[in-house]
Order: sequence, then structure tokens, then C-alpha cells
Amino acid sequence: MKKDNITIKQLDKSQIVDRFFWESINKNIFLEAWANLKYLLISSWSDINLNFVSSWNWVNIKIYAILLSKNKEEMKWNISVILKNINTKSDVYLLSLLWSEGIINLKWNIDIEKWLKWVSGHLLEDNVVLWEKIKINTLPVLSVSSNDVSAWHWAKIQRLDSEKLFYMMAKWLSDNKSKEIIIKWYIAYVLENFDLWEEEKNLIEKLILDYLL
Repeated sequence: MKKDNITIKQLDKSQIVDRFFWESINKNIFLEAWANLKYLLISSWSDINLNFVSSWNWVNIKIYAILLSKNKEEMKWNISVILKNINTKSDVYLLSLLWSEGIINLKWNIDIEKWLKWVSGHLLEDNVVLWEKIKINTLPVLSVSSNDVSAWHWAKIQRLDSEKLFYMMAKWLSDNKSKEIIIKWYIAYVLENFDLWEEEKNLIEKLILDYLL
């Protein structure tokens, strides 16, 4: 398993984009005071452990992930966010795209420690089913030991909108082309949160579409 430790220094405003395919990764990210981090993970058929630790005030962490699976290629993602001081925020958004016989195993944890104020921890999970016979195992945990906090979890599992697919196919688009257009919308929704060159966005989009379709 590859191991990596990163420290986001005091007052730093950072952006990290990781792409892991067919890998086993253990990554720890430590955030100092007034650090601001936007993190993006794009991954398939991997075993990923991510740990974000904030021991200082005024830290803001935004985490996005696009997880992919098909043909029984299992994607495992274990994420832990530990908030240890006041005025810290963490928002996590997961988009999983599952083609035929895709398998996703997720374990989430946001840990808000005792005696904290003005702290928030939010988990949002969006699982999109692109074909049949998929497996999703998800375990979200909010460990909240303080009173003056905002913490919640939201999740859904959905198929591609059949009406949109029907409309596009009525315009002589193939089934795969129709699905590609909708998948691109989901990808764009995530990538618009990051400062990326258009070439980088196109590369990420191509990477995802080549894997799924």
C-alpha cells in the first residue's frame, strides 16, 4: 500500500486533484490554522484510505470524489475527517457512477470532538446507476460530541432519468451517446468547484467516459 502524508500550512489555500486507478493508497492530510483545502478524488478499482485531520482554528475542507465501477471491479473508499478545534468546516460530496455489475464499498466518518463551537460537518452521497446488477455498501458515520454544531448526512441511489434518455434517443442519439451526455453533466457539476484549465477538465472527462463506456 502506498503511503503519503501532506500538511497544508497555515493560511494556505490549496487544491489537490488525485487520480487513482487499480491502486491501494493510504493518504493523510493535516491542516494548520486558517488553511483552506479543496480536494478531488477520481478513482476506480482501488482501495483508498483518506484521513483529513484539523487540529487548528478556522479550517475549511471541501472534499469531492468521483468513484467508478463496472464488471465486478470493486471500488473501496474509506474517508475520515477529524475536526478538533473551533471554527472548522468540512463538506464531503461523493458521486459514484456504476455500470453493469459495479461494486462500491464506502465508509465515511466525520468526527467532531468535544467542547467545540461553530463547527460543521456534512456528507452528501449521490449514487448513479447506469446499468443493472450493481452493489452498494455504504456506512456513513457522524461522530458528534459537541452541541453548537451543524452536522448532517444525505444520500440517494438513482437510475439515469428515463424520460431524458427517451427524449434524446427520439432525437436519433444512441443509448450510449444519450448516457454519455447525462454523465458529462454530473462530471461538470463536480468540476465546476475547482480551478482547472479546460484541457484538464477535458482529460478528466475523457478518463471517466473511456472507463465507463
